[in-house]
Amino acid sequence: MILLDDNQFSGPVPKSISNLRNLTELNLANNLLSGMVPDLSNATQLHYLDLSNNDFARSPAPEWFSTLISLHTLLMHNDGLTGTIPSALFSLPQLQQISLANNSLNGTLSMGSNISPLLRVVNLTNNQITDANVDPGYNISLVLSGNPICLSDINICKLKQQPQGGLGPCGAVSCSHNQSANPETSQKSASIRSTQGSMLFIVLIMHSMF
Repeated sequence: MILLDDNQFSGPVPKSISNLRNLTELNLANNLLSGMVPDLSNATQLHYLDLSNNDFARSPAPEWFSTLISLHTLLMHNDGLTGTIPSALFSLPQLQQISLANNSLNGTLSMGSNISPLLRVVNLTNNQITDANVDPGYNISLVLSGNPICLSDINICKLKQQPQGGLGPCGAVSCSHNQSANPETSQKSASIRSTQGSMLFIVLIMHSMF
């Protein structure tokens, strides 16, 4: 696991992070990271991802969201995401919580008909979503306040608007940030906090690969 949230790291995330195939947790929230959102398509063991509140360049919601088959928590609010959300994201079998609030996501929200049975909270507050296709059997919390759709479709914007358990660092799922890395599941992991500087950030990421 790599837990480097709430520091002052700046600059782009090293591309080498894509080589961490056994990474299970990645938290880089609340830094000053810039450049493109890192490509994590190879991190198929990742179950917790938080990249919120950085200075990433505006870019479409990554297609690799839907390749993270082990993911249970996705937190990327205030990250400059644009375009539509890949509908396959909502069918990831372990997915429990999504927060993509305060971005520029737009168009139609399509959640598909095979929504993960574990999914409890979808927070899309303050985006530019104008329409939504929601399965009739949908019964999870969907938060759409602050989107244009709420001006025309009052019913969907009243549908379970309160996230269950809140959407803090852990939200609707149990925190695991105080757990130590398990060497049997990942020999390439790091749990490091309270550090600063872009060069040190690169060193720490590289260190986690060996």
